[in-house]
This record gives sequence, C-alpha cells and structure tokens, in this order.
Amino acid sequence: MFSRFSRSWELTKQSWGVLRADKHLMVFPLLSSVLTVLVCVSFFVPALLIVGPVLGESGAKGGEQIAPGMKVAGFALLFVLYFVVNVIVTFFNASLISCALARFNGEESGAAAGMSAALKRWPQILGWAAVNATVGVVIQMLKERVGWLGQLVLGLAGVAWNIATFFVVPVLVVEGVGPFKAVGRSFDVLKKTWGESLIAQVGVGLVMGLATLGTLAATVAAGIGLGVVTDSVVVATVVICAGILLTLTVALVGSTLKTILVAACYRMATTGTVPEGFEGSSLKGMFAPKR
Repeated sequence: MFSRFSRSWELTKQSWGVLRADKHLMVFPLLSSVLTVLVCVSFFVPALLIVGPVLGESGAKGGEQIAPGMKVAGFALLFVLYFVVNVIVTFFNASLISCALARFNGEESGAAAGMSAALKRWPQILGWAAVNATVGVVIQMLKERVGWLGQLVLGLAGVAWNIATFFVVPVLVVEGVGPFKAVGRSFDVLKKTWGESLIAQVGVGLVMGLATLGTLAATVAAGIGLGVVTDSVVVATVVICAGILLTLTVALVGSTLKTILVAACYRMATTGTVPEGFEGSSLKGMFAPKR
C-alpha cells in the first residue's frame, strides 16, 4: 500500500513537471469550471420550479401529488442540464488530453491547437455526452422509485459506470470511435492497468486535496489573525478572499494534473511507451503482471 501511494506522489510530481512545461494546460479546466458554473446558474430558477419537486427537494405539501407531466418536464430539464455539462467537461478534457498527448510525442501544442483537435471529435463528444447524461438521469429516476437498499445498489452502479468509463475521453480523442465502443475500449485499457491507474488517480487527488485544504486553512487563519492584529475587518476580508482565489487555483492545478495522468496512463497502456516527462519505473509498475 505504501509503495502505491509513494508511486502516486512520484506521478504527481511528474505530472506537475508536464504542467510546468505547458502552463496553458490550466486554461482548459478553468474554462470548463467557469462555463459549468454559468450553465448551472442558468438552470437554477427552472430547477427550483420543476426539478426540485420532482427530486423531492421541495416535495409536495399536504400529500399533494406531483403531476406526471411535471415529472416528465423535470427529468427532461435534468437531462438537458446533464447533457450540456457533459459536453462542456468532455470538450475541455479532450482539449487538454490532446495537448498532453502531443507533448508526450515531443510536439508543440497550444490551447488553440488542443481545442481544434477536440472539435474534430465533436460528433463523438456529443454522442458521449448524450449517453452519459442518459445514464445519469436513468439512475436518478430509478432512485426515486426504490428504498435505501435500492439506492445503495444504484449508487454502486454509478461508481461502476464511472470506473468503466475512466479512459473514454482519451479513447474518443485518439481513436475517434462512437460512445458505446469507447466504453468498451475504456474498460479494456483499464484492465491492462489492473486498476492501478485508479489508485494513482486517488493518490494524486489525495495529495492535491490536502494541498487545497491546507491552502484554505492557512489563508483563512492568516486573514483572521491579521484582522485581529490590525483590528480591521477589511484586512481580514481581503486576505481571506485572496486565500479563496489561491485555493481555487490549487484545485484547478489538481484537476489538470489528474487529467494529464489519465493521458499518460492511456498512452502507456496502448503503446507501451513511456510518455515524455514521466519516468518508466513509475508508470510501468501499474502494468506489471499480477500474481
């Protein structure tokens, strides 16, 4: 176990090295996050009116029954939201992975080139977004009809789906196949790593999660401390706001590093070659035969 998380630390540092060499990779998760927030906010009011009651967040009062038509409208709206968010996230992840793969090949690739490469897979991205949104909505619909045990099973099914589709985006970028074949190819690639790529992702996520929480805690403490020392609410507020921005930046770095690692694992699994910027001993350990 210790060796696995030690490898995760090494992979975090190596992914950081790739990001330092191509700082523009940070643009993609930033744009993805901003657009996702804007889309979610734009859906907020209709969600309160329709989706909230359907999902039981508002609930019917006094035994009132929700009209079937309202339920259909609610889940339709939920599907549209899932679909649009999936398109945004998949497009920018595909752009980042395209740039990372170019880097691994020793090629230069800017943000515009990455988005151009993703646009070439636009039909595949739309298809995958539709499939993923459908799965999400179906699971949510079923959760409304079952008890806690059924919800637990459906939750596990959702986790299994996320695991099986771990490599879908690089498959879409490189192989240009449809969404269903991409899921199959993703699972094939995942089997080659014996699940070690997931553990590496968890390790990188843990490292960056601790860094994010540490940054937030330190800056909030510094803001409160300075506010007390200077007896100024303004100073405390400015420092805390700056700390929040710094924390968001660290979180974006973490998201970028994890996507870079997905691209590196995919390249290693499909070509057997170590990506530029990574060490063979760190990646090859994930592909060693299990006994």
